[in-house]
Amino acid sequence: MGGAGGGPSQTAGAGGEAPPPDTASAGTGGEGGSLSVDPCSACPGGFKCGADDTCKAACVDDTDCRADHFCAKGGCHLDATQVAVGYNHACVLLVDGSVRCWGYNGDGELGDGSTANSATPVAAQGLTNARQIAIGATATFATLQDGTVDYFGTRIVALGRPAVTESSLIPTRFPSLDDVELVAAGDGYYGAALADGSVRVWGSSSDGGLGDPAITFSASPLKMMNLAYVSSLSVSSAFACAIVAGGVQCWGNNNSGQLGNGMTAASSIPIQVDGLYGGVVALDVAKSGAHACAVLKESTVKCWGDDYEAQLGDGFKSACPGCSVRTPVVVQGLSGALSLALGAYHSCALVQGGTVKCWGSYSVGQVGNGTIEGDSPQLSPQDVTGLGGSAVSIAAGPASTCAVLENGSVKCWGSSVEIGGTVDSLSPQPAPLW
Repeated sequence: MGGAGGGPSQTAGAGGEAPPPDTASAGTGGEGGSLSVDPCSACPGGFKCGADDTCKAACVDDTDCRADHFCAKGGCHLDATQVAVGYNHACVLLVDGSVRCWGYNGDGELGDGSTANSATPVAAQGLTNARQIAIGATATFATLQDGTVDYFGTRIVALGRPAVTESSLIPTRFPSLDDVELVAAGDGYYGAALADGSVRVWGSSSDGGLGDPAITFSASPLKMMNLAYVSSLSVSSAFACAIVAGGVQCWGNNNSGQLGNGMTAASSIPIQVDGLYGGVVALDVAKSGAHACAVLKESTVKCWGDDYEAQLGDGFKSACPGCSVRTPVVVQGLSGALSLALGAYHSCALVQGGTVKCWGSYSVGQVGNGTIEGDSPQLSPQDVTGLGGSAVSIAAGPASTCAVLENGSVKCWGSSVEIGGTVDSLSPQPAPLW
């Protein structure tokens, strides 16, 4: 993807330093045991050869880098395929299956073998075959090519005063998880969708999130009963939703109507979201929030739950904290939607053509419209400005948003702490993260 135009040139706030140049070298083999080496195939750092068939040592734009690299601040860097945003750290999954993370590391969640915070990307040690990543409050998860899961950071293994925790400063196999398609992470509550269409959940939940109202904690994954044919899973801190045979089912806390059934009673059994019985192609639930949204087959979006900061996008906001919309409503003025990323009080959609549109609170710039406003939320979708390229995927933290661009770079906006900055700063429009 790196050959598709110029890379980012502006500097992010805290945590937004350009990544270190890729130092891997291409293979140098020759035919039939010949000792001759094509210098262009052996260029280190992801660079291409120049006109004189010598390796470039710096780049001006992406065309100076190999196809799976992009140019930033004179160096070539491996393309990102996914970005994940947590509560105080962020990670990118790279095209070679490795993972780079930065931000707070007091629990080992950067995976580099230390507990030192880092404002620049560090490699999760020994991780080379990841295909999906997810970030919780104190741990990072990586789904591997063989369907197993590694984690790094700290997880609770037994409740108590204090709780008993288990930490790993480098990627370590998570027990009792196999044939995993994806992991979804909230703040202490986690889930995994398996290849057979079933779901496993673990962590803490006092509202039936673990599938049984009598169970409020489990260190080991538990199978969600009455749930099958799951093709996508999204987990918040207190509730979860899944695409089930094209419809949406949710369970857990329901104080703000986020289960979408018109009620506010919690449920340990997955229940059908009203009106979403089929044709749903993408789904997300709010990171540390209480709303959810779904993309329908006609590329429109419906949302439900908490709407105090207009995060449902229907042109209104609830009149009071805790007031909610308990069944799905149509997001106004939005078409061509492909996927979603939801923060605590804001929502974003990736739309056809690579544009990103956001709505809801922009108290710290998380809707990416170039301004910060604490009192008046964005009532309906508005284009994110300054992306500098087409987005191919998006992700959100509680008060931040990130996009992987077509050339493999990543830009983010909102709270810098959530996207890996060690000192909080605000970015009301996209700034380079990777």
